Amino acid sequence: MAENARKLVSAGVTTARDLGGRDFLDLALRDAIEEGLAVGPHIVAATRPITITGGHCWYMGGEADDEVAIRRVARENLRAGADCLKVMASGGQMTPGAPPSWVPQYTTEQLRVVVEEAGARGKGVAAHAHAHAAIRSALEAGVTTIEHCSFFTPSGHRYDSKLADLVAAGGTYVCPTLHGVFWRSREVLGAEMLDDWLSGIVAMREAGVRLIAGTDAGFASGGVANRTDGFVASLEVFAEAGFGNAEIIELATVRAADACGVGEVAGSLEAGKRADLIAVAGDPLTRLSDLRNLALVLVSGRSVGQADVDTVTSSAG
Repeated sequence: MAENARKLVSAGVTTARDLGGRDFLDLALRDAIEEGLAVGPHIVAATRPITITGGHCWYMGGEADDEVAIRRVARENLRAGADCLKVMASGGQMTPGAPPSWVPQYTTEQLRVVVEEAGARGKGVAAHAHAHAAIRSALEAGVTTIEHCSFFTPSGHRYDSKLADLVAAGGTYVCPTLHGVFWRSREVLGAEMLDDWLSGIVAMREAGVRLIAGTDAGFASGGVANRTDGFVASLEVFAEAGFGNAEIIELATVRAADACGVGEVAGSLEAGKRADLIAVAGDPLTRLSDLRNLALVLVSGRSVGQADVDTVTSSAG
């Protein structure tokens, strides 16, 4: 985890939201970075994702099947110091034996319990939701962000314009987790599925959905590793999809900070905010690739440049 944090900073990421960690180790790492004992970005940590028994990411320790258990896990996470809560509103493809992505795991009422517990402490909720019904329930429950929002069905991605309009009208942020290995994944997993996914992201943008940048980094799918230091490549996929450079930078900074609940202290260069910034050689408004030409990375005013630092630890898998 510490190595992944270091690699994020090496890519110029000064704040990262972590939506799943075992044994509250994400909190230990967050605090170590803030105390200067480790190198990395500020971390907004959700700790254990709330999921059904045997559900998506059950192995992280947040299993809960009814409202009483959901409140208990939510309160335990918040007691430990979670900055937000994560709930698996639908199943997922990367947990063997768990319900698949197109199957909801919780009802709207159960998701509202998570939102209530977080809201009582001024925190937000991120909902992992692939299935149409899970997206709708997450929206109705009042979550802060919907992760993926891929409109997944047993036959693949099927974009629902009416549901997207509801998401846009509700103002809920959507993190489509568009990652930098998109094109490699397209070769391995199939063009149709990935193209449909990307088309859905473009359609959400046209519908007025508030999109933010996020890569779901740290995993490997189909043998393709989604490295934590591949952040700039993820932004370039947005560009390939027709997003303008200024718009991409905004959804990776100002808008993302607001969605993560840190907009008052991060996301833009303003008096009174944290001195979190990067300096690059070039002009990212013209060439996003210039974001790789880092000359300086500051986290709370501390220089934490980590480019070209050798390592023996993989950042995925």
